[in-house]
Parts: sequence; C-alpha cells; structure tokens
Amino acid sequence: MVTRGASADSRQSPPAVGIDLERRMAVHRGRRIALTPIEFSVLKVLIDAAGRPVEVDELLKRAWHQDATGRADKVRIVIARLRRRLGDPRLIETIAGEGYRAASVQELA
Repeated sequence: MVTRGASADSRQSPPAVGIDLERRMAVHRGRRIALTPIEFSVLKVLIDAAGRPVEVDELLKRAWHQDATGRADKVRIVIARLRRRLGDPRLIETIAGEGYRAASVQELA
C-alpha cells in the first residue's frame, strides 16, 4: 500500500485514508475499499493536495479532465458516494467557498 499526500512540511499529519496505487483502491483502518475509476481519481487528487482544499474546478480538471462549466453536481455526487464507501463522512471535508479536502489522521483522532 502507498499512502499519498505527505507534505514537504514534516509536521503535516498523514491522510486518514490511503490509496493503493497498484490495485486502485482506498485503504482505511486496514480495510481495502474498492472504488470506481472516477472515485479513485477524485480521492487521489484530494490526498495529493496534502490537506489543502481542492476547488470543484480543479477536481473537474484533474479527475475528469474536463472544464468546470455546469458540472459541480458531478463532484457533489462522487464525493457523497466516496463518503458512503469509505464509511466515515469525516474523511472528506467540505470547506465552504473553497472546495473539498481529505482529513488527516490527527484531525480524526
């Protein structure tokens, strides 16, 4: 398993959910979680952001490779599905006016 998202800042706590790049799965509390390709891409973008909020436009560009015009609903739907699959909605935080971010281990402790 590879846990992505470590920041250059060594004080940054690792993400509370990891990703297995080979199997394209999420890993949370030792449990492997199957994801659709788009769910995996969205989660990878969030984890790679290392605690920084990711705007909807950026998620669309990096996970879907599309422009953002009228597509925010796609992001909301996939985020909701990811939260359900991961089993803990706190793993992906909504930051009002900024986007979404992956929670760190320290935040969930």
